[in-house]
Amino acid sequence: MLKVVHSTAKENQFLVSPISYSIFMTPRRRPALPTLTCPKCLQEGVLQGIIYGMPGDDFDFEMYAVGGCLIEENQPDLRCRDCGWSGLRVFLDD
Repeated sequence: MLKVVHSTAKENQFLVSPISYSIFMTPRRRPALPTLTCPKCLQEGVLQGIIYGMPGDDFDFEMYAVGGCLIEENQPDLRCRDCGWSGLRVFLDD
């Protein structure tokens, strides 16, 4: 276990004996899903988040798409209601 020896909140730097670490991440809000445009059909407000696993009885099929039971690496997390495109949101946020 590492012990924090000194921290400076103003500079966001922490000295963890004996190495200094800086916090590089800054809080940034992602664009709201209804404001994103589908890269295939270029429609705005038609993207749904993909949920993996077995949907329950109260699952909202209008808001989310079902992605299947198996969860693997780099599976799409967005789907277009109109054209069926699916992909990763991280590429649309830029």
